[in-house]
Amino acid sequence: MKPKPSIDELTKLVALLENKKAKREDCLAQAKDALTALTQELGFRTPSKTRACQCECEQYAVSIGLTKEDGEWFFFRSEGCGWKNNGKHIADWQSTIRGWKLARVFPSQKVNGASRSVPAPIPAQRTRFQITKDIEAVKARISQIKTEHGQRLDANWGWQGPKLPEPVVQTITKLRGDIKALQQQFDNAVS
Repeated sequence: MKPKPSIDELTKLVALLENKKAKREDCLAQAKDALTALTQELGFRTPSKTRACQCECEQYAVSIGLTKEDGEWFFFRSEGCGWKNNGKHIADWQSTIRGWKLARVFPSQKVNGASRSVPAPIPAQRTRFQITKDIEAVKARISQIKTEHGQRLDANWGWQGPKLPEPVVQTITKLRGDIKALQQQFDNAVS
């Protein structure tokens, strides 16, 4: 273990950094060594992307929506495997946790401890009446948008008035697509 740098040594480092003739690499190496020795002396742990302590794993797991036990599981699993994943060293333990969360690897994401993830719930069947109400609501929204932008409905000629801006036209086009999708649901729905 390197000895603790004294105030005089740190002062010399500052002087070296201020000296324009000193080589930049030498100054940076000495400063890095001094900071490492000082942080170790003060009891601080240098953060690592490749390894973490148990409390770091638990805290990070909770911060991204997993359980504390998932963090504990990850720590002991990684310790047992030498901080390797598929035979390769873990380059970033936080990234590994996020990836495993998406892949539903953690114990809290399993069904009764089984190795398969929770299946997606089957959506409830909607009746034709409910779908008709949704179609009417979308059509009313289109009418509201057109009215807000100065158009009016003429009984003989349809919608009349100023040309609609492109973002509004895109919104209406999307809503018409929603109506088509709802009509398909209507055709497949139970009475």
